[in-house]
Amino acid sequence: MKVVDRKTFLSMPENTVFARYKFERLMELGIKCETRGEDFLYQDLGFSIDCDFAEDIENALNTDKIFRYDFSTVDRDGRFELDAIFVVWDKEDVQSLINRLQECI
Repeated sequence: MKVVDRKTFLSMPENTVFARYKFERLMELGIKCETRGEDFLYQDLGFSIDCDFAEDIENALNTDKIFRYDFSTVDRDGRFELDAIFVVWDKEDVQSLINRLQECI
């Protein structure tokens, strides 16, 4: 993993896997999409669930409803935190996660 500032992060290519570093801990895991000037789009891998949270979670308590991740959902960062720090995953880190997830199948 590599630690970079916001300016460096914005110059990185699409499909960069990252986590924000804030309050001395890693935050959400995401995939960087398009850079738009001083902003960027990303997929939040922690909250890309295809459901209407309040209603569907309540209904799921009493049903067998299955939630699916929507890996096409893209969010806009819009935070403009100039001092933001990002922990960027390299290919080996991504492959390690893939390997671990395959053990769950």
